[in-house]
Amino acid sequence: MKDSLIKVSFLLLALSLGSCSGQSSHSFLYQWLKADEKTLANQGIVPGLYQGFGMQTTAGSGRHLNPPKAKILKVTTLKPFGPGSYYQALKAEGPRTIVFEVSGAIKYPEQSTVVINSDYLTVAGQTAPGKGVAIYGLQHVVRANHVLFEHLRFRAGDMGTAKKVNKKGWTQFSEWDCFKIGGDYIVFKNCTFSWATDELVQTTGNHISFYRCLFMEGLNSPKHHKGQHSKGLILFNQSGYDGDSLAVIQNIFLSCQDRNPQLGGPIGVVIVNNFIANAKFGIGVVHSPKGGPKATITHNVMQNVWKNPLRYVPRPAHTRGQVYFGPHLIYGTLIESPWTYGQKPIFLREAPGWEGKPGYNRAEEPPLNLVNYTMLSVQDLKPFLEDKVGAFPKQRDASELRLFSTVWKNGEGAIPKSVEEAGGWPQLPELQVKLDVPSKPFELAANGYTHLENFLTMHRLSVEQ
Repeated sequence: MKDSLIKVSFLLLALSLGSCSGQSSHSFLYQWLKADEKTLANQGIVPGLYQGFGMQTTAGSGRHLNPPKAKILKVTTLKPFGPGSYYQALKAEGPRTIVFEVSGAIKYPEQSTVVINSDYLTVAGQTAPGKGVAIYGLQHVVRANHVLFEHLRFRAGDMGTAKKVNKKGWTQFSEWDCFKIGGDYIVFKNCTFSWATDELVQTTGNHISFYRCLFMEGLNSPKHHKGQHSKGLILFNQSGYDGDSLAVIQNIFLSCQDRNPQLGGPIGVVIVNNFIANAKFGIGVVHSPKGGPKATITHNVMQNVWKNPLRYVPRPAHTRGQVYFGPHLIYGTLIESPWTYGQKPIFLREAPGWEGKPGYNRAEEPPLNLVNYTMLSVQDLKPFLEDKVGAFPKQRDASELRLFSTVWKNGEGAIPKSVEEAGGWPQLPELQVKLDVPSKPFELAANGYTHLENFLTMHRLSVEQ
């Protein structure tokens, strides 16, 4: 009887995932039940999503080993350090999956940073009870490969007095982010980032995805050496890789003045179906001294981006990049071809190519595409994203609710200079739960995922639907 119930649960789960991904239920169910050895080696870490751009990682599942094997680490306390803490779990070594038997806010001392060096990590915030977990005052530096973060709130904060740290006049807040990402095969799904004094997130690695994340209120803090410096997401790539490197899909950017996102250098980027509001600059493309990107930028929506919704800044000596700007909804108007829309309010500056050919970097077709992804129309995007984006989209915290009741509705709002001005750290209920993880967590199920992964998927659906 128990086995029958488990099978029925997986059938319902497969049907739900097929519906969420835009696939037919029958098609997805067939794929879900008919996994073979090739599928096991290449299937995405999150069932039903697009392929590539880091989604092919096995993260902390242990599926890269034969037989699959990893650790299960339980966060059981809201204390910042010590046994059962989030910090200790991140610092562990080897393939590992972090689950949460507690909900609430984990607050760190001034200028705390965690460096993640060990590969193959899953952080499953969806397992927390109540409204989930928020990480306050901690900067994450990811130097590991094959990492998945899901359903967590990251708020870097501005605790402490600004002090100069070098001859340039920089302070300790001039490079203070929620995340600095230098590893490869990294996925962020349904996370909330806010209140950093530099950009919220920066990347320098390959094969990285941001899917249904909320980037909100990069602080206009006077503690940054440049003064007001409210920034969202910046995408770099130090190796110059131009394949399926970076994807920014179905995210919301609210009240970040700039970098919504910004990309630079010879990188491969897909920016599709994002919503940006209450910003000075929207999506920015900047060529670096090493060259330009191969970028597909299409079907995004801009609301009250008061200077440049799309900004393209080439460098005349480095114009090898191929940039495709597809349809966008800007100020409520559908713009089929932003390249030809004019200089204002869209700033697109063309430069000659390597051989003096104008328009060299204006791609007529997308240089990069998403596999297994159904494009959303710009007219339908905002209502579609409303209850799907962020850490716990069905149970938002006070600061998220504030933005969704103001900026989300009308596109306007003041950008805070400090956590205090933003209303202070949101309070989350502290709850405890005992997780009943599968008895054979790393044994493969019929769908090619481990029993632990299927357990995480059911928790994922419970906070998303």
